[in-house]
Amino acid sequence: MRSTLKSIALSIVATILSSPLMAQTSAYPARDVTIVVPTPAGGPVDILARALGNYLQTETGQAFVVDNRPGAGAAIGAQRVVRSAPDGYTLLFAASASITTDVLMYKSLPYDTLKDFTPIAIAAETPVVVVANAALPARDIKELVAYAKASGATRLTMGTPGLGTKGDLAGKLLQQMTDTRFTEVPYKGSAPLMIDVLNGTLTAAVDLVPTYIPYVKDGTARLLGVAGTRRLADFPDVATLIEQGLPGFETSSFFSLNGPAKLDAPVVETLNRLVNGWLKTDSAKSLLATNGLTPVGGSSADLRARAVREIEKWRPVVKAAGLSFD
Repeated sequence: MRSTLKSIALSIVATILSSPLMAQTSAYPARDVTIVVPTPAGGPVDILARALGNYLQTETGQAFVVDNRPGAGAAIGAQRVVRSAPDGYTLLFAASASITTDVLMYKSLPYDTLKDFTPIAIAAETPVVVVANAALPARDIKELVAYAKASGATRLTMGTPGLGTKGDLAGKLLQQMTDTRFTEVPYKGSAPLMIDVLNGTLTAAVDLVPTYIPYVKDGTARLLGVAGTRRLADFPDVATLIEQGLPGFETSSFFSLNGPAKLDAPVVETLNRLVNGWLKTDSAKSLLATNGLTPVGGSSADLRARAVREIEKWRPVVKAAGLSFD
């Protein structure tokens, strides 16, 4: 009898282990994985995605291939992931707006940023900064505000990397909190914006810090303030906006890995563990430090909670600014 029961038990276990679901999750990944990046190649999101992908390939023995799908405010790439099977073979690596504030601004967004993604892990974050050409007669936010009020909005311009980006939202919040008015100039990304900062076409710009690090170091650009909770390690003399009299002004963009809704829990756990492992490597630490990025990590639940906070934080700013895109 005992022998018979043992045989039955072993048969049941074998059946469970050979089931499609168990095979799919226990052996993940069993083939190439696509990481969709909804921005052009060469930017900070793309650089991080490729570095993470190389690590994941080394650790798992399967290729993690970056697929750049820019366009429509990152919606083209994000939608591809939303429509994919929840099996972990199509993932999204994107800046925070794609899974948070886009839902507040785009009327025809074909997905819900909270409901249609499974959060996996935050890789890193970087603060928004206010930057200007070194020739601008202002060295901090207080002097920029005084300059703006003395000059008038028609003469002053504020560049951002695009409508609805963190730079755009932070620029609007800065004007609201300081009661100043600039002529806002949205660009298609940080690269063309940076060029006009360096040639003095713009009065100031509000953007993510990585693009400007070498130019601030060589003296051709100047940081006026950092929208973070602490000063940048590379530029300890540049005060945060909070220190400069703007309470609560903390704005950063985080970069995270996500899957489609209902992604299998074992896959999420595997990928979360790998992302956190990558952040502990010397190569990741060096890459992040060089680009002005701070490692974050944490659980899937941490990413979900942060996404919710981001949406609620920016909801009144978006409403006050009347931001609404088709």
